[in-house]
Amino acid sequence: RISPRRERRASRDMPGGPSALDRLISRLGDVTNGMTPNGEETLLGRLAARLRQLERRIDDESAALLSRLTARDEELLRSARRLYHACSVVPCLLYYLRTSESPTKFPATISFTIRKGVPRWTHHALWLAGWACMGRVFQSAGSAATRRFAAAMFATGIWTTFIFRLGGGLLS
Repeated sequence: RISPRRERRASRDMPGGPSALDRLISRLGDVTNGMTPNGEETLLGRLAARLRQLERRIDDESAALLSRLTARDEELLRSARRLYHACSVVPCLLYYLRTSESPTKFPATISFTIRKGVPRWTHHALWLAGWACMGRVFQSAGSAATRRFAAAMFATGIWTTFIFRLGGGLLS
């Protein structure tokens, strides 16, 4: 619903009718039930329905993946977890041991501590080793959709930490 104040402003700003924002708000409708006052499904209602479908699909894929895991897959997952934890701690320790620069900054984010030198290459090696373990699990137990999702996450990590890393751009 458009408030009277907004309606007055819309008629003042746009003599032909409500503003684009007001039209969008009326299309979104009631957040609680996803329906317009005349009983039509709103854009927000359709979006909520699609998100519920996606959530069910993710739950189904997760259950299927877990049901196909072998003892070897579980060991690989534990190894990947240890490597990812090390990925957060070891480069930070190396940074504060002044293996990449001196003086160091404190506090510093993980992104900042892995931007150059030994901490950077240590992070990348641990991260890639973790993904190698995960990749073997997804290859043996994952569906095609799971493998595509994992590939997208791997590519995102490559883009954000290897290629367009903090301090590596033209504006840094």
